[in-house]
Amino acid sequence: MLPVNFQAPFSNMKDFTKANIDVLPDSSVACVAGSTTRFQLPYGSTTLLSKFCLHFTAALSAYTTDSNGRKLKHPKYASSYIKRLTVYVNGQIISQIDDYNKIYNIIKDFKQTSDHDVVLANASPDITEDDTDMDFIITDWIGLLDTDAVVDTNSLGNVVIEIVWASNDVIMNSGAGTAASNAVTFSIDNIKLSMDRMNLGSDYYSALSSSLSSSPKRILFDHYQIFKNGNAGGGGSVRFNANSQSIKYALGGFEPNGTGQPMQHNAKINNSSYFNRSSTAFASANFTVGSTKLPANPMNKLSAYANTYRLFGEKNGTLNGMTRENWDDSMTVPLSLEYSEQKLHEPKLDSGLSTENLPIGISFDYTTSGAFTNHSAFVVLATQRVLEISNGQQVTIDI
Repeated sequence: MLPVNFQAPFSNMKDFTKANIDVLPDSSVACVAGSTTRFQLPYGSTTLLSKFCLHFTAALSAYTTDSNGRKLKHPKYASSYIKRLTVYVNGQIISQIDDYNKIYNIIKDFKQTSDHDVVLANASPDITEDDTDMDFIITDWIGLLDTDAVVDTNSLGNVVIEIVWASNDVIMNSGAGTAASNAVTFSIDNIKLSMDRMNLGSDYYSALSSSLSSSPKRILFDHYQIFKNGNAGGGGSVRFNANSQSIKYALGGFEPNGTGQPMQHNAKINNSSYFNRSSTAFASANFTVGSTKLPANPMNKLSAYANTYRLFGEKNGTLNGMTRENWDDSMTVPLSLEYSEQKLHEPKLDSGLSTENLPIGISFDYTTSGAFTNHSAFVVLATQRVLEISNGQQVTIDI
């Protein structure tokens, strides 16, 4: 028999209702690379953030003439079409992730991925034919929308989710060669956001109002930022300042500079080479946090591979399909700043490095065996933030 606290008594469900509703964007015009789509959540809605589902159709324009016979394919993950994701509450930015698609690809290449967000199988796609219009849904998110938190828009106020669509680089073509005679673009149409709208009964809302009048509701969520130096060159650093109560980890790497046009399919990562994380000229790297070198001895390619396993907790010999063979085009250099605290008779708590409300300098320092050509060095910084919701639709972010 299930423990009592695992059961939901039927008496508690007498006023409960749930319906799936569609939220349409602010414009019905088809979007292209760089366009913006905004959704305003309906007022008076109780919903679960992680259950949001984005629907859209992506269409690719074809090469008119191409002596190399190249074909066009959609990216591996549907989320690759999202360049920036922003959540506003009452006009205030609550969460904004730039280069959302780049960060998403890194995280999901190394972790379990929702099948609904995977366009292509792990096997190499059929690159002998152009992809036609394709319907996508995204149910797998990173950041605030990845939290299993119930929110009530009566408590929040005006909530807007904004998507800036990616550049044409996310599309892949089937091979190298001279440029085609026409620019290739994608278009996004039939866009909508679906969500579960729940009614939890008058007792729940009375208790919520009473609770918010005495203390705020707090929602913990992961946040991601990306920093770049613009030109990886023959060695150097990516320097930035961070201010956070919990820095979980950092990932350094090297990415190709975009072209604004479809880039060659990379069979090793089964994606557009726009999402390569190259190690061709990499020799070693470590991080400097404040004045401390971490690790003390710089990592080479193999130790970066091993430490990425440690960071993401993988034990099965591959990082969600990332193997030693394709590591050359999917490498990251990790720095874990999380620690676990276990007290007797209490649950284990995981936390990250706190800068104690003061910015701290972080540097990703790398050496190369040659020069990276047309590449940028980057660092993805993963932190934890807290969304606080108080009475009177007062919303703040504790970083």
